Amino acid sequence: MTEQTIPCPACQTPVAFDTAGLLMGKHFKCGNCQAEIALSDSSRSTVSSAIDRLEQLKDADQD
Repeated sequence: MTEQTIPCPACQTPVAFDTAGLLMGKHFKCGNCQAEIALSDSSRSTVSSAIDRLEQLKDADQD
């Protein structure tokens, strides 16, 4: 998966993150204010399932 950015919840600076790393529990730190972006343990399976479903829909659309 590709690297993406999300606005820091504290200062709105774009924070780069890797989706696969996020799903593995990695934390990503804002370079401006040092706030951390991460998924809670309880959210990981939900996000993973949503990403899998999105990929299935994208594959079906290409057929």
